[in-house]
Amino acid sequence: MHKWVLVARHTALDEPCVCDFIEEMALEVEANPELSEETSNIHNLLTQKARYQEDRKQNSAQK
Repeated sequence: MHKWVLVARHTALDEPCVCDFIEEMALEVEANPELSEETSNIHNLLTQKARYQEDRKQNSAQK
């Protein structure tokens, strides 16, 4: 999923339902201590999401 979001960053992160899904998945993954690698991956996704949203804010402010 991480690679998919990096490739389809704009398309995926512009969709509220995708962002909601990522956040819901993060809660589920974080709740399971056996999913440490998945937790790391989901945190990377959340970081990408935050960066994307910040980039969008900065770009829209410059226009």
